[in-house]
Amino acid sequence: MTQVAVVGTGNVGSALLIHLVEVPTIERVLVINLEDDWSKAAIMDAASARPEAALKLEVSHFPDLGESDVVALTSGAQMKKGEVGADLLQSNTQIMNAILDQATLKPGAVVISLATPVDDITAHIQARYGLPTPQVIGFGGDLDRNRLAYVLSKRGLPGKEIGVVGEHGKKTIPFYQGDVDYAQVARDVRNFLGDITAQGGSPRNLATGPLLARLIDSIANDRRRVHFVCGYHQQFDVYLTWPFVVGRSGAHEPQPVDLAPQAEREFGLLLQSRIQRAPGR
Repeated sequence: MTQVAVVGTGNVGSALLIHLVEVPTIERVLVINLEDDWSKAAIMDAASARPEAALKLEVSHFPDLGESDVVALTSGAQMKKGEVGADLLQSNTQIMNAILDQATLKPGAVVISLATPVDDITAHIQARYGLPTPQVIGFGGDLDRNRLAYVLSKRGLPGKEIGVVGEHGKKTIPFYQGDVDYAQVARDVRNFLGDITAQGGSPRNLATGPLLARLIDSIANDRRRVHFVCGYHQQFDVYLTWPFVVGRSGAHEPQPVDLAPQAEREFGLLLQSRIQRAPGR
């Protein structure tokens, strides 16, 4: 049986709890926030959907992260007006340090990061805390892959053998057969959340809940499914969003991808940037 810790219960964390309680091999879920009342409220919300299953949810605290087999870090700052990417990276790096410095993680623990920019935060966590590289994962690529599938479907383009590489979000590099309408498809995937806001909506990232719960299920049950996550790619010696096989010990076996010419050019440029930004270089 597996114990999971969920840090933060905003839109993402709360949605995750509702789906996580349905994973039968997860015995206990530690719900952790700066304030216990926030955790209690999230547990009550989950119990409204899954009354009996929610009994496995417990209010807990940062030092207890060391008891968990999987740690999902859903906390993080959002970009404020006037900030740039470097500001957000600094803020979220400090938040992750403040959380993880309070615990000694299990040697076999798998840590999942969600804070923006997730690829850089994931690399930072691994470098700072020294867990084996497969055990530190960044979530986001599964979302981008699904957004790509939607964009291609709306354009009537084939949706098989598709995916994303490089980074999550604004710099993600979609790949699909033929590269038809590549510039516009890439733009639509990269600006998916921005387009929701521009059209009068407020993105709540609720899709993250079921997708992240599926990723945790792959770890808890050693399912060895392919997920698009940020993981350490041995060939390039750097953390990248890529399709990896995910099981109990984290993200292994980066899968082969077939990048069409436009995607390959963009990936080459992004890879150089990621190598330059890698911790310790």
